[in-house]
Amino acid sequence: MHTQLYMNGGFALQIEISYLPKTSISPIPDAGGHFPFAIEGDCSIFLDTVPINSEFEEFYPGWMQSLNAFPIYSIIQVHDYTEEDIVNECTQHNVSYSFMGSKKYRLIKMTINTTEQFVALFSYIQGSGNMNDLSMWSLHEDVFSLSKRSVKGFFKNTETDVMVINLTTSSSVFWVGYDGDWITLLTNNLKFETEEDVEKTFPEGFSTELIEYEDE
Repeated sequence: MHTQLYMNGGFALQIEISYLPKTSISPIPDAGGHFPFAIEGDCSIFLDTVPINSEFEEFYPGWMQSLNAFPIYSIIQVHDYTEEDIVNECTQHNVSYSFMGSKKYRLIKMTINTTEQFVALFSYIQGSGNMNDLSMWSLHEDVFSLSKRSVKGFFKNTETDVMVINLTTSSSVFWVGYDGDWITLLTNNLKFETEEDVEKTFPEGFSTELIEYEDE
C-alpha cells in the first residue's frame, strides 16, 4: 500500500488491485464465474480493480484518460427498457454505435473517442454490470465478436450466443464484474505486470493497495 500525498493535502485515494491466478480461469465460458465470455488468444494478466474510498465514476474515466486509451470499444447488453436511453446518450454525445446479437441477447457496441464521451456513458457501462448484464470495453482495438459456444452452468450439449474476445499481444479489455462490484482487466500489456507498474498508469491522486488472491 502506498501513501503518496493527494493534491488537497490528504492521502491518495486507494484502488484495491488483485491478480487472479490462472488456475481460477475456466477454459470455457462460465455463466457464474471467471468468465461469462470466451477468450481467444493468450492472456498473461488478469487484474481485479476496486475503488476503496472513491466512486467508480470518479476513477475509471480519469484512468482511461491517463492511459490515452482512445478509441475505446464498449459492449453493453441492452433490453427494451434500457436501449432507448443509451441510444439517446450516444446521439447526444456523437458516439457511433451498432447492434449485435438477437432480440433475446442484444448488445450495443459503441466507439468512444474522448474522455467526455466515456464520462457520459459510464453510468450505463457500470449500470449494466450492476444488473449482471454483460458490460465490457477494449482499448484501441475492437476485439469483440459473437459465436455459438457451450457455457459452463448451462444445460449440457446446448450452445448459445457467447461474447468472444480475440486477444492480441497489445490487447487490454475491461469487464464489469458481477453486481458491478469490481472491474477486471484482461491484458498482455506489461505496463500492468506489477503493482508498481499499475500505479504508474493511474491519474494523479490515486494509489494501489495490493490484495493477494489465494490460489485454490
